[in-house]
Amino acid sequence: MMPFVYFPACAGFTVGLLQSLNVSTEIQGFIGIGCLGMLALSLPILFENRQRYLVDNYKITRPISRVLFYSLNVLFVPSSLFGVFSIIPEQTSARQIILQILPCPTENYFFHSVFVLSLNHTIIIIYLSVLSAVTIIQILFFGGHSLTYLKTDSKNISASTRRLQKRFFLVISVQLVLPCIILLVPVVYFMFSMISGYYNQALNNISFVTMTLYGATATLTMLFLHNPYKKFVFSVFPAREKTNVVKPRKWVRRNAVSVTTPVSF
Repeated sequence: MMPFVYFPACAGFTVGLLQSLNVSTEIQGFIGIGCLGMLALSLPILFENRQRYLVDNYKITRPISRVLFYSLNVLFVPSSLFGVFSIIPEQTSARQIILQILPCPTENYFFHSVFVLSLNHTIIIIYLSVLSAVTIIQILFFGGHSLTYLKTDSKNISASTRRLQKRFFLVISVQLVLPCIILLVPVVYFMFSMISGYYNQALNNISFVTMTLYGATATLTMLFLHNPYKKFVFSVFPAREKTNVVKPRKWVRRNAVSVTTPVSF
């Protein structure tokens, strides 16, 4: 599915296979927003994994505690979204109100079943803020604890092991941060559009196209930052035959005579 959203109004429709299968726009919106939210809450799990194998204290050790931690992160998004989707407005009147906010939307607005998620931007902004806060707090705790350990308390491991651990932690951080920037820029624009009431359908469409680059960016970042993956990928492609060039000895280059052939026109 590909969303076509009319920010600053929390309304839009989708195109794609699910729409052709007559899946309701409400269900598609729940799936789309839920996937983005679960993607955000999957990031702390990677840092928790690093912290569990690095540090000696303040970590989740019992398997049942880890299952509970993962379950809370996974279930937070759908459970909180049920609260947001339980207060959706009556659609016919809501579409008329949207026309008062956006008196001149694109013509697609009148030919598709536009779904209005909310007429109150505060609810959406609060939801995005809470989701971001839960994600960032966990990343700062697990990531900061691991980084502090590698800098101060990892004296019981060898210098080479500590260097490898630091490099791997840096690679994991870059692998997560770069794709997240792809998502963060459109989200910041959406929040700015809702707060200020600025409407620009071209920027709305570009923002969603930018968000679709997340998968490719995450994959390429993983391939080029981790040497085993990078070596395997390059091994798939046929290697070019190298031509050995024999360099002349120093005395040959030093005593070489430049010979030119006169050309007459």
